Order: sequence, then structure tokens, then C-alpha cells
Amino acid sequence: MVSSNGSIMTISVKTKTRIWEALKMAIVAVPPLAAVIILSVMMMNQASVSLNQTSNINSYMGLAAMLNQLVAVLQKERSIFGDYVTRYDDLESDDPDRVAMYQQVLLCQNQTDTIIGEMTGGWVGIISVDNERIYNATEFQKRLSAMRLRIDNSTTIDEVLTYYNPYIEILMYNAGRTFYDTDEGRFWGAFNALRMVQNARELFALKRALGGYFYDQGWLGIDTYRSFLETSGAADKFLRNAKMIHAEIGSFIEAREIRAESVISIVADMTDKIVSNYSATPIAARDTEVLWWFDNMTIYFDLVITPTVDYINKKLIASIDSDFETSYTLLYTSIAVVSVSFIVCAPVIAYLSYQTNQMNKSIRTKMVELQFEKGRSEQLLYSMLPKSIAMSLKRGEMVLPKTYNEATVYFSDIKGFTTICSDSSPLEVVELLNQLYTVMDGVLDGYNCYKVETIGVCAAGIVGLKMPRYCLFGDTVNTASRMESSGIAMRIQLSDHTVKHLKRYFKKDFQWKERGMMEIKGKGQMMTYWLTQKYGFNYEVYIPDEESPAGQVFP
Repeated sequence: MVSSNGSIMTISVKTKTRIWEALKMAIVAVPPLAAVIILSVMMMNQASVSLNQTSNINSYMGLAAMLNQLVAVLQKERSIFGDYVTRYDDLESDDPDRVAMYQQVLLCQNQTDTIIGEMTGGWVGIISVDNERIYNATEFQKRLSAMRLRIDNSTTIDEVLTYYNPYIEILMYNAGRTFYDTDEGRFWGAFNALRMVQNARELFALKRALGGYFYDQGWLGIDTYRSFLETSGAADKFLRNAKMIHAEIGSFIEAREIRAESVISIVADMTDKIVSNYSATPIAARDTEVLWWFDNMTIYFDLVITPTVDYINKKLIASIDSDFETSYTLLYTSIAVVSVSFIVCAPVIAYLSYQTNQMNKSIRTKMVELQFEKGRSEQLLYSMLPKSIAMSLKRGEMVLPKTYNEATVYFSDIKGFTTICSDSSPLEVVELLNQLYTVMDGVLDGYNCYKVETIGVCAAGIVGLKMPRYCLFGDTVNTASRMESSGIAMRIQLSDHTVKHLKRYFKKDFQWKERGMMEIKGKGQMMTYWLTQKYGFNYEVYIPDEESPAGQVFP
């Protein structure tokens, strides 16, 4: 896996390939899978929000539909009651026509009661009449029944309208309000158009009741006349607004008006007659005219107003159903994609984790080997250069020449080394040197000494481009060299300066003996000494007196 040569370490091609493949797999596999999962989760969230909004709209539509249905039957009941008090108030109670008309009133009331009963489960406390709130369907039913009992032969059309209108108005208001409780603005156009048509339906119903009263009486009182004009104008305005709010709904209304063109023409002519507030029709023929008015207004409702309301409701329901289908499809698709992504991700992540773990193990092994090789390299470097110099070079700093005011330099030599080399094989020489200098290096390590170089007869080669050398220059080096060259085998010769240093700092540690004045090449006469012993060290160099003329031993 790893080969080393000195301080150089290389990673095998197989390991490089494995690391690169793992990295490529992680780079290629993880981001797309993560993107798919994130997008799927976003789609799921969007689908959930859309589904919740659609569900809310559906709930609003259900509530609005119930309220509008109740409004429709109350409008019909009000119209029938208005027709009843207008046409049959002067007839005997047992008159067949009056009895038949009253049966229609009762039938309409039963329809209203049925609708109220169906709303019991979904009733909301929204109806307020005379500043009193009605919080349940039962209470509303009681109020409505009490109001019906107040209608008799003396009740006028204005009183009928006064009885019914507050209930119908508050129901219509709350039906329209439910549309705007939703946050889905894309339905507001259709919702608003529906509200306009429903308001128009209410006003056309009032117009029908007031017009019937005109054709029964032949004229209208000032307040009733003003109410008719306002109602008729407002009904037409609401219908026009519905056309403008929503183009598609406007086109539908126009198409329905074309089909009801003849009826619309009749209603317009009869409306003009009401606006004139005078009818020359004989009293005996007025019932026929009242019936004609009611029939044409009812046909107009059946051809234009009711189909438009149904069309808008169906359009909204279709849109909501489509939204439900789209939301569910998006939700199920998102869930499927997320599930598949997790299924795919699990083995991929497991495999990548395994590969990563294996790669980490390999890296840790390489790091241990690298640290070992680094230690060897540093050790080799420290053997070539002083540690302080080596650290400076490692930091990339420039190493400048340095002067030492005091330094002790030791030169040693193997006596007769040239002869030994000539009489021995290279391997024997190497073994001798290795044993000798291994011992010497061990001793030097214990005293924080630095061995500059080893020279002599040798075989050497130059490796690399540069070979840093740490060299010493100066008189101290020359003096040390002369101490070695003028010395004797198995002796350590000291200069006078070195002895002075020992006297000052290590007087109790070493013992030396004066050799005497010696002629030193390049230095002249110089007093030198023999190092004889280190206290505590079981070895003493014997120096005969003849080798030390002074014979003085210095402790």
C-alpha cells in the first residue's frame, strides 16, 4: 500500500482509485437523491396545503348551499303568501279558490320546514332578528311559525314583506360572507357573481310581490311605489354586475336571456305599466292580470335566474372536485416519490457509509504511516542539522550565519583507519564504523551534543539536487583539529581554554592532567592537558608521568 524511500511516501494507484471512486459516487448519488427528496417533500407539503384549502372551500360551499336553499324556499313562501293576501283577502274562508291557494301556502311552508330540519346538524348562529340571535334551527323554526300565525285576512303585502325580509336578508348576507372566509382568491370572481345573482333573485322576488299587489289594486301607495322602483332598478343592476364580474357567467346569462326573450319583453311592458302607477283594467279582470304577472315572473325565474344559480354552483363544484383530484394525485405522487427515494437511498447510503468507513480506515492507516515516516524524516534531518536550524528551514525561514562566543569542539580519529580499510572488506569496515559510531551517537544523545560530520576514507554518492550542510568555521575549529592531530591514541587532549571552562563550571565533575607546552601548527606554543577521569564514571585514563612533564593532576 505504501512505499517509502527516506522521507518520501507515495499512495498506491489502487488506493487512489478506490478513494476517487468513493468520492465520485458520493458526488453523483447524494445530491440528486437529496434534491428528489426535498422536491418531493415540498410537493407533498404543497399538496397538503392545497387539499386543506380545497376542503375548506368545499365546507364553505356546503354551508352556503344550505343557506341559499333556505333563502330560496323562504322567498317562494313569501311570494305565495303575498299572492294569497293580495288576491284572496276579500273572499270567504271556504271559497274554493282561496282554499286551493292556502293549500299551496301550506305546501310551501312544509318545504321550508323540511329544509330547516335538514340544517339542524350544520346550523350556525348567524341569524339575528330584532337584535336577537337565533343559535339553532329549532329556535328559528319557532320564530318562523309564530310569524306565520300573525298573517290573516287583514295582513297587507307590506306587512308580509316586513315579516319575511329580515330573515331572508340575514341569510343572504351570511351565505355571501362564507364565500369570502376562504383564502382562495381564484374562486372569488365566481363567488361574487353568484352573490350578485342571488341578490338579483331576491329583488326580482320582491318585484314580483309588489307588482302583483299593483295589478290587484290598480295603483301603489307612495312608499310601496318607491320601494318597487328601487327594487326593480337594483335587480337589473345586480344582474348586470354579475355579467361584468365573470365573463363566462356573463355569456351564460346572456344566452339564457335570449331563450327567455319573449318573457322578458312581456315583463318589461308590464313593468312600464307599474312605473306609470295606473291601471285601467276592470276589477273583474284584475285577477287574470295578477296571475299573468306572477306566471311571467315565475317563468323568468325558471329560464334565467334559477339556471344561472345552478350553473355557477355546478361550475364551482366542478372546480373544487378537480382541485380535489389534482391535490390527491399530487399528494399520492409525492408520497410515492418520497417512499421510493427512501427505499433507494437506504442501500445507497449504506454502501456509501461502508465505502466512507473503509476509506477513513485507509486514511487513518496512511496517517499513522505518514506520521512514522515524518518522524523518521525529521530524525534524519535533525541528524544532518541542529534542531533549531532544521525547525527554521521547515518553517521556510531564511537561516543566517550565527556566531557563538563560546563553543567546545571535539575532533576524534580512528588511528590507522587507512590501514584497516586496506586490510578489510567494505562490509567489515561498515560494520566496524556502525558499531563504533552507534555507541558514540548514544553517548552524544545523552549530553545534547551535535555531531557535525564524519570524514575519512569512504565511498559516497550524491542523491538529489541539493544537500544542505551545517559547517563550523573559526579559530576554535582549527584549534580542535590540532588537538586531535597532535594527540595520542586513547587520549583526549584539551586546550587551555577548555580547561578554564571546566574549572569554572565543572570543577567537581572532571579530572585532567597537564601535558605541558606543545608546538601546535599554526598556533605556536600552547599549554595542553589530558582528560583523565569523570567522577562517578568507573574508568580512568592512565597517563604516565613521562607523557606529562609537569606531572600535575587537576581535580
